[in-house]
Amino acid sequence: MAEGSEMSVRGWVYVIVNDAMPGLVKVGYSTKDPQLRAAELGGTGVPLPFTVAYDALVIEPRTIEQKVHQELSDRRKGKEWFCCGVAEAAAVIREVARGDLILENGDTNTADPRVQFSDVRPSSGSSFDYVCRFCDHVTSQPNSHVVRCSYCGKTEILT
Repeated sequence: MAEGSEMSVRGWVYVIVNDAMPGLVKVGYSTKDPQLRAAELGGTGVPLPFTVAYDALVIEPRTIEQKVHQELSDRRKGKEWFCCGVAEAAAVIREVARGDLILENGDTNTADPRVQFSDVRPSSGSSFDYVCRFCDHVTSQPNSHVVRCSYCGKTEILT
């Protein structure tokens, strides 16, 4: 933030799900409680209620939300809807927010078969070779804790 500019905005980047739409998550942002946002969405004619599966209090939530949308763009199914699991969306939010993450809520320890956790960390370079645990495809990945196989599309979170 530039000197003399206004204070940073704090708000929430959240992952909302609906059992009527399996496999889809909504990644959005709000300066108000995400539970209120989920309740607002409930009036849109969907047969089941929306629930907040994960939320993170961050600095500059709109900017972080837009970057998360860019990271998940190949999974986009609508304006803010993505075909991925809660764990993957939450991991991308954490990665993008980094030092701007203040607080997070939600259980991302799901049994989503598309996401696995590993104790392997990326090297300090700008990219590294990644061997997919699902299909053994080798691909070069940017130095990130969230890697996606370019062949099978499955995601691994490096912890």
